[in-house]
Amino acid sequence: MPDSDENGRGRWIDSRTILTMVMSLGGLGLIAYLGHIVLAVGSSDPKSSEENAKYVFASIVPLIASWIGTIMAYYFSKDNFAAATQSVATLTKSLTERLASVAAKDKMRPLAQITVTRLTPAQDATYTLAQFSIDFAKVDRGVILSAGDVLRYIIHKAMVEKYLLSITLGTHAAPAGKAAGAITLADMLGDDAQIKQYSTLAGFVSQDATLADAKSRMDSITNCQDVFVTKTGSKDEPILGWITDNKIAANSKVS
Repeated sequence: MPDSDENGRGRWIDSRTILTMVMSLGGLGLIAYLGHIVLAVGSSDPKSSEENAKYVFASIVPLIASWIGTIMAYYFSKDNFAAATQSVATLTKSLTERLASVAAKDKMRPLAQITVTRLTPAQDATYTLAQFSIDFAKVDRGVILSAGDVLRYIIHKAMVEKYLLSITLGTHAAPAGKAAGAITLADMLGDDAQIKQYSTLAGFVSQDATLADAKSRMDSITNCQDVFVTKTGSKDEPILGWITDNKIAANSKVS
């Protein structure tokens, strides 16, 4: 094989071109050889010539074709894989650059526009899920803050509805034997480990962060769908705004 250029390909002919020629010509030669044998047998026994041809070509030719196709696909798949990898890398770079150019505070939903309920820890035991459904009737996620606007919980309404339905249908025992309408936030969080786990799945970034920072923070937390903006990115500070996974996805589109 001749010297390779900077991309690793032969200047006149590379090994895969040679392989293609050898496999193609070899396969055609083998088929021609089998045809010759069939004709030779047929000349000595005309009655069996047609049947012999059917059996030989029906069984051997597909086998040869599959063999050639498999070997060639193996060698040529490297280029396809490299092209796909490069495409993904280019898209990822473009997406990262796009998100890095957008300030998180410009795309966040400001606190004044977020539907929230403010509760102290003591109020969790009196705040019913019925009231939760009323307070967050028009949104998918309920944001519960402290009196100082520090995030306490973010609760997915679909999970609350599923929990209440299981109690109503009798497939899950109500905590303390309460009726569904009397179950409190504290009851649910103490009774359902999954809801309790998801209620604290949130990331935090500073007010100087970009959407790329928000996405990175979200990706670092398994199943996280929400990032909150605070002054320095501490979870113990009052929230300034909210960025959801949907907001990041909307700003990730590359034209």
